[in-house]
Amino acid sequence: DLKGSIGAKHYYSSPYNSSVALRILDTLTLETRQSHWCSFDIAEAIRFHQERNIETMRLHVYAMPENATDILPGSRGIRFVKSRGKQVQLQPSIVIYTDDGSYDTLRNSDARLARQSEQSKYDPSKTYCQRKPLYVDFNRLGWDWIIGPTGFDAYMCQGDCPFPYSGKLKITNHAYLQSAMGSIHSGVPKPCCAPTALSPITLMYLVNNGVIMREYKEMKVEECGCA
Repeated sequence: DLKGSIGAKHYYSSPYNSSVALRILDTLTLETRQSHWCSFDIAEAIRFHQERNIETMRLHVYAMPENATDILPGSRGIRFVKSRGKQVQLQPSIVIYTDDGSYDTLRNSDARLARQSEQSKYDPSKTYCQRKPLYVDFNRLGWDWIIGPTGFDAYMCQGDCPFPYSGKLKITNHAYLQSAMGSIHSGVPKPCCAPTALSPITLMYLVNNGVIMREYKEMKVEECGCA
C-alpha cells in the first residue's frame, strides 16, 4: 500500500502587491487501500473571500507520496477521479454552515441540553439507569455512502430502575406508579431504562444524483430515565 498525503491549497491576491500567493489550508495522511472521499477544512479561505467580497475562489488539491521511492515504475500512485457523465456522484462539494439568526433563540435550549449531558455523565461504579458511551462508526458498519461524519457519539441508556427512586434518576409519573404497584404485585414488571431526551445530527451522504446533507432527528441520546 502506498502511504502519502493529500491537501488543499488556496490561491489569493497578496494585499501588499498584485502577485498571487498560495497557502496550504489543510492536509491529510492516507493509505491507498481503497477509493474513498476526503474532507478538507477550507473555512479560512471562505472567510477571506467573504470579508473582501471576492466572488471567485481558486483552490488547488494536491497529492504526494510519503516516500517517492515507494512508487513502482509504471504506477500512478494516488490518483484523482474526474467526474464525467454517469459519475456525477463523484462531483466535489463545498459545505458551508451559515447563521440564519436563530442562534439566540436556540441558545437557551442548547444550554439546557448541556446541563442534561453534564448531569448524565456515565459512572461505571453505579448500576442505576444512566447514559453510557456508544460510538457509532459508519465505516465499520459498511455504510460507505456516508461522507461525513464518519461516526458520532450516539450514547445509549442502561441500568436498573430501583424502587424507591433516588434523586439522580429521571422518572415519569407512570413509571413511578408502575414501580409502586410492582413492589406489592410480582406480576408488574419494572420500568425500563430508556432515552428521555434526544438530539439530531446532520449527515452528508451520496445519492444517485450527487451529495445530500440532511438533519436526522432523535439520533443522539442526551438524557436517560425510567419509563
